[in-house]
Amino acid sequence: DDIESFPRRIIPNNCKVLKLIVPMDAGLSMIASYIYILSQQVDNGQLHCHLAASQCKVNNLSIPKMEKLAYRLSVALLWKFINAADALEDYNYEIIMLSDSLISSFIFSSVRLSCVLSRNVKNLVHQTCTDILNKYQNVTRIRAGFLSGSLNPADMSTKMHDNLIEKINGSFYRNGPVLFQDLSFPQEGNVFATWEKINGEISIQDDTNDLFCFNSDLAVEMELHVMFPNALPMHQGE
Repeated sequence: DDIESFPRRIIPNNCKVLKLIVPMDAGLSMIASYIYILSQQVDNGQLHCHLAASQCKVNNLSIPKMEKLAYRLSVALLWKFINAADALEDYNYEIIMLSDSLISSFIFSSVRLSCVLSRNVKNLVHQTCTDILNKYQNVTRIRAGFLSGSLNPADMSTKMHDNLIEKINGSFYRNGPVLFQDLSFPQEGNVFATWEKINGEISIQDDTNDLFCFNSDLAVEMELHVMFPNALPMHQGE
């Protein structure tokens, strides 16, 4: 009884949909994915962001593997949601998938992956994004990017929290971080993959190198070297 009801209308009157924002996260035993709809008032430009769907799944793999499986969960949820939400066909919008794991984002690079799980997740994400762009001409593009863990609302479903009712009733969970309502978000340096339909063909742009340069530090590089020993040269000390 303490949980407040959600508004029935997640796209307010006289609004156009700009983005579907899909944050994901993994914890010790749970993966989660959310879908937020960012819309804008046609008359005054006011922005609205509302949680529209979510899905969680229990698993007991290592966290790096769970972070990769979060992509699989996200594209499955995204595909089901878009197919069910007929109202979205009235708008031109983009889709942004967000993870707080720099390591798992590397599976989308052009480097050949030896891990079967990584290859399977990569292929599934590529195929789902291609299917969405081919089926829905109003989806302008799909981007995958990095989101700091402190700004990831999907963390609500994968970690233990105090005062959970208060947090569920809060705007961070229901509307996402304020950053979601910044039209320039995400920054190009935090985007590592882009799917776009150009002249009838699906173009896939790999920006993982830019991502790691934008967020580079030796700790991340060392962790990458452990997971993908043949992919990146280790940083040489001066």
